[in-house]
Amino acid sequence: MSEAVLAFESISFGYGAKELFSGFSLAFPEGGVTSVLGPNGCGKSTLLALAEGMAKPASGRVLLSGREARLLSSRERASLIALLPQVHRTPSMKVRDLVACGRYTHMGPFGQLEKADWDKVDEAISLMGLEGLRDRNARKLSDGERQRAFLAMTVAQGARTLLLDEPTTYLDVRAALDLMQLVRRLADEQGTTIVCVTHDVDLALRFSDGICVLGSARPTQLLAEGTPEEIAGSSVLAASLGISAVRFAHAGGQAYGIFPADAV
Repeated sequence: MSEAVLAFESISFGYGAKELFSGFSLAFPEGGVTSVLGPNGCGKSTLLALAEGMAKPASGRVLLSGREARLLSSRERASLIALLPQVHRTPSMKVRDLVACGRYTHMGPFGQLEKADWDKVDEAISLMGLEGLRDRNARKLSDGERQRAFLAMTVAQGARTLLLDEPTTYLDVRAALDLMQLVRRLADEQGTTIVCVTHDVDLALRFSDGICVLGSARPTQLLAEGTPEEIAGSSVLAASLGISAVRFAHAGGQAYGIFPADAV
């Protein structure tokens, strides 16, 4: 079994009197793309916040590559995980400078990036296909280009695991497809582990190696884990999201039609 790069062990967490998790456990294996599905408010993004240290569990442990997250320094945490948040403001700066922000934890005592850091920045720009836009103001980019720039910034951090919070939000269909193809390449060609929180069931099923499905009842429970084929072929999507997924093949690829659970 692969090492868990991120694990939640019997965590409890809530907002005020609202108990979101109680004794909740979930582990993400090293390698590939794992997507987390579930209805609004079930705590998908909260799990990423707990991993990043922006929130702390009332009890239980969050482990990063077997090490307790709360005991890690910011530099140690940054070497293990990098988070692409759902909402971010685009600063008025060149794309290359934006991507370089991902190297902030590697800066020397005088806040300077070394040549090795800039090499990582340029590598991330190349991986995201942004070479022709590196000197463009990030605010002048299309939504799809801008999201690729932020993903490049996350990649430039150099963490072994990327946490993506709704990465295709606000993107049109083609831009979302292109972004997930890049995410798939990061996993396949760079060996990056991807944990992706998403509402896009079709893209999750098409591009993931594993799927975790959370329920709608509180406190939130893990309803199922499995391959895309196992999840699509079960009743768990109906229980969690009220939908069914039907697989289609076309031109050597596959996609999933999403229907109300009572319509299939």
